[in-house]
Amino acid sequence: MSDQRRELVRARELQGLTQADAADLVHVATSTWARWERGERAPRTQHIAEIARILDVPASRARAWFAGPAESAEDDPGGASEDDRTLPDLGDPTMILADARALGVSNADPDVLRIARLSLGRIVDRYEEFGPWTLAPEARELRRSLHALLRGQQPPKQRRELFAAAARAGGLLGYMAVHLGRPVVAEAYLAEAELLAGYADDVDMRMWAAGTRSLALYDQGRFGEADAAAEAAVRLDPTGPQAIRLLSTGRARPLARLGDATARAHAERLLDEAIELSERGRDRLPTGFPPCVSFGPYSTARTLASAVTVHVATGDTGRALEYASAIEPMVRSSGSRWTEALVGLDVATALLEEDVRRAMGLGCRALDLTRQVPIRPVWQRARDLEAAAAPWAEEAHAARFSAQLREWGRTSLARPVVAG
Repeated sequence: MSDQRRELVRARELQGLTQADAADLVHVATSTWARWERGERAPRTQHIAEIARILDVPASRARAWFAGPAESAEDDPGGASEDDRTLPDLGDPTMILADARALGVSNADPDVLRIARLSLGRIVDRYEEFGPWTLAPEARELRRSLHALLRGQQPPKQRRELFAAAARAGGLLGYMAVHLGRPVVAEAYLAEAELLAGYADDVDMRMWAAGTRSLALYDQGRFGEADAAAEAAVRLDPTGPQAIRLLSTGRARPLARLGDATARAHAERLLDEAIELSERGRDRLPTGFPPCVSFGPYSTARTLASAVTVHVATGDTGRALEYASAIEPMVRSSGSRWTEALVGLDVATALLEEDVRRAMGLGCRALDLTRQVPIRPVWQRARDLEAAAAPWAEEAHAARFSAQLREWGRTSLARPVVAG
């Protein structure tokens, strides 16, 4: 071994590097580095700078270690005779498959994904019982955990599943923010949910997030924007399961509130389209009233509950009461205070002309049902009922409802909801 190559070895050892360590840092095979030290080959020019860097020596010194005929042959293989050329280094055979296997290593085994799905399901199933006050911290922790996993490495199928789960965690928090009257926070989470769902190629989740955005805009009284958000989402899959919710709740409801005859007629056509989709896919739809935050398709009962709201807004109280009567048994058996309250407030508005006492009684019951779990949609719909009951404001039943609504809004849980 020449003095130059001995100096190379000493420089490597001073840095505490084995041949394998040095080769890895320069991105060559260990066998290639060993040939450099033995003087059998010289590195190419582009490797000299890397060698100088890892051994902490000037580039000129590193270049001197490899000066001579070997360097010129390596730098200009075309100038060497065919007999003098060496075979290109194709890598260490023992590492080729190991490198490929390393790319499939995952920090999220199937059990992690299963637990994430179970956690999402538990939040959905308990949401209408405990509301966002209890479950938002749990959803935030789940979101944080999923984001931490996504900063690691997974094979493609697992990564898509993680993105889909993270999209749902963000979507749940967005829905909770809508219920708490926090539209800016809701939009941030829903934008996240759409983005992550896009990474997962999850069209249904993208549509669900857009439908929740439409709900947030509706609660803010931005009816034209609510319709536009839902319309864009329907185009992703016009006959898919999420289209039912988008047509009935995301489009028909806000259009019915725009106030002109053309919009109201359009709302009724869209509602009919949603009901037809429900009838066509009845065997694949859930029964009754699944949790409002469910990521599944809208049940027929929920679609008909939207129909009640639409027909109340268009002034067709007869049809509104007809639909309300059809779903009444399912509403009573649903165990959902919000569903019973919201449908009850719609029915109350439809009944005002014929029975103020009963209408105000339904309104007061809706407030009683939701006193411990106040949400923005109940506040909005109760205020709509109060406005519709203005001609009877001096009557005892209407006055009692107004007083109860003020009291409802002053409770500790409702105050931020009302102020949002």
